[in-house]
Formats: sequence, structure tokens, C-alpha cells
Amino acid sequence: MGIDRKTYVRFSYPGTLVDDYSTSEVSSREISQLKVPSGAFGFRFFDVLITASRADGEEIELRSDPFAWSPMFYYGGRIYTEAEVAAELPNSEILLSNMRGNDWNRVIQTRCGNFKPFTDEDILVEEA
Repeated sequence: MGIDRKTYVRFSYPGTLVDDYSTSEVSSREISQLKVPSGAFGFRFFDVLITASRADGEEIELRSDPFAWSPMFYYGGRIYTEAEVAAELPNSEILLSNMRGNDWNRVIQTRCGNFKPFTDEDILVEEA
């Protein structure tokens, strides 16, 4: 019984109060081989270690917690600074307040229309 390392991708979708997710196993972290679902605005990769053990005569699968998380990849969208939000987006007082209150230097309006904080680790991937 060896240990297998498997890679997964977690797609992010806009939800009502928090994001929704779907997860799939992938053979690599190669973005060009990834088919991003139409409703997803972004994705992250992670790995899991899997092995098997016997307990009470039964074989059970043991999985680690997810680790080796990639940065967040936003698939399409537009990045805004606070000044750009103020100048270009009417009725943006709540967004500006959230940016100031949470020290967000930049936000991204995703391809789905929702806004998310955009950190230095995040990556914008142009839609194919």
C-alpha cells in the first residue's frame, strides 16, 4: 500500500452569500489543458495524498487535507484600483467602502460580474 499524490482543480462560481465550488481530479496543473466551465469565474489547484489501510478487517482509504494550493486564477475579468472604481463605476460606494475597510488595493470584476479582492498572488488568465 503506497501513497498516491493526486492533483485537483477547484472551480469557483458566484453564490448568494459565499462562493460555490466544484472539484475535479486533473492530470496536471497545465492551464492550457483545463476546460473552465462557463459559469466559473476562477480556479485553484491543490494536491491530496491518498493511501489505504486496514481497520477491523476492512480496507479504508485515507486522505490528507488539501495542500500545495496554487494562487487563485481568475479566468477573464477586469482589475480595478480604488481610483478606477471611483472614476469609472457609478454607484460604487459600497464597493469603495469595502475596499477601504479591508485594505484591498485592487478588486477584480469577474467574467460573471461579481467583484472579488485581487491580491498580489492572484493571476488573471485571459479567456481563450
